[in-house]
Amino acid sequence: MQHYNQADRQLHLLSQVIGKANRTFLEEKSDNSHTTLYFDPWSDKIVGRWIESGSGHVLFALDLTTLAFEVLDASRRKILTVSSLEKTMEEIEIEFEDRLPEAGLDPKGFRAPMKHEIPDYSFSKESFQSIHPQALEKWKYFRILGNQTCNGLLGYVQAKSEVRIWPEHFDTGIYFKYHGVMGIGFGLAMEDRMAGAPYFYLAAYPKTGSLVFENLPESPAWKWELGEHWKGAILPLPQLQKLSDTQTQAILRDFATRCFEWYAKQKT
Repeated sequence: MQHYNQADRQLHLLSQVIGKANRTFLEEKSDNSHTTLYFDPWSDKIVGRWIESGSGHVLFALDLTTLAFEVLDASRRKILTVSSLEKTMEEIEIEFEDRLPEAGLDPKGFRAPMKHEIPDYSFSKESFQSIHPQALEKWKYFRILGNQTCNGLLGYVQAKSEVRIWPEHFDTGIYFKYHGVMGIGFGLAMEDRMAGAPYFYLAAYPKTGSLVFENLPESPAWKWELGEHWKGAILPLPQLQKLSDTQTQAILRDFATRCFEWYAKQKT
């Protein structure tokens, strides 16, 4: 997963530009959901949210083929393009600051730090280079699985939520309230110390009381992490690497439904 993780980290850093655009030009939400992103596999872009500007509604996007940032109008026409290749993050943001008026946007505050912090990657101050095509294809494959499985669980549960990427942790995820009893979080996360690899996760947060983690559903593909700061089920991506698409989808469906059903049966 080394090359996948490198692509994940590079896109995480680049996506902060879109997060800053959302933060600067959209109404603030208490949960910071206004800053979130979406991987759109139909256009091969990571996109933000529609923003109202002096040029009409515009959308900030990162084209994954060219690694160029784009500002699209309501007709999906590019009205502003800023390449990331051979530029540092600071140089990208300075260029945006200078050119945002071309998209009808006031650049004031655009370069201000986000409320969250992300890891200081080894390349954070370096010029961006292209992502290896195989690594990018693997990244897109798993993020498509993330989109699909999130939507599948929402349909299964009949809940409403947005499938979004959060700029802080860069996870593709959903969060929904289940019958007023608990909140459910599900998604695909980056590699971290807890899992040691990128992973799908499912966790619940009861409105009152606490959960007793007994008689948990089991599978060779996933495990339960019951630490001090986070408790839930995780399915590391290496468990899926050598499987067919049909096998992968079956395991993800089993993981999401069985772990959710365990939570749904709990009384707090």
